[in-house]
Amino acid sequence: NSPRSVTFAGDTDALQELATLLKGMQVFNRLLDGRVPYHSHHMDPIRDELLESLTGIVPQQAALPFYSVVSGERVDGREVDGQYWWRNVREPVRFETAVELMIADGVDAWIEMAPHPVMARSVVEIHSERQTAAGPVVASLRRDAPERITMLAAAATMYTLGARLDWRQV
Repeated sequence: NSPRSVTFAGDTDALQELATLLKGMQVFNRLLDGRVPYHSHHMDPIRDELLESLTGIVPQQAALPFYSVVSGERVDGREVDGQYWWRNVREPVRFETAVELMIADGVDAWIEMAPHPVMARSVVEIHSERQTAAGPVVASLRRDAPERITMLAAAATMYTLGARLDWRQV
C-alpha cells in the first residue's frame, strides 16, 4: 500500500505465523477483521460465478484519467471488462505503483471513494517517501456517519480547494 504499509491475505494459520514472526522482530502488525480474503486463493471458488455475472459489462474509454490498482498503470478504460474485475478481486493490489504514477502526472488532491477511509495514510506516506507535499486526502464516506453529510462535506472541501463541481449533480 505504501513504503511502510503492506497488507497480506491468505490462510489464517499462515497469517498468524507471519504476525508472530514480525512481532518477534519488533515490527508492528495486526490481523485485520476481514470476512472476505480478497486478493488470495480463497477467491478462486467464486471466479466462474463472478465472471458470468459480469458478462454484460461493456467497457468504454474513460472520460477522466483512470489509474488502475490492478496493473499499476494508467489505462484508457476499454480494458475494464469482467476479466479485469476478476483480476481486481484475485491479484495483488498495486496501490503504491498507481499512486506514484498519479503523483508524477501532477495529481495533488485525493478523494478516497470507499465506505470508510483506509488508504489516506498510505497516500501521505507515498508523498513523504517522494519528499513531495501531500495534497488533501478527503473521505467520501465514513463508517457510522451520515452518508449525505459526509459526501457533501467532501465536495465542499474540494470546492474550497479550487475543484470545479457540477452543482446540478450534487
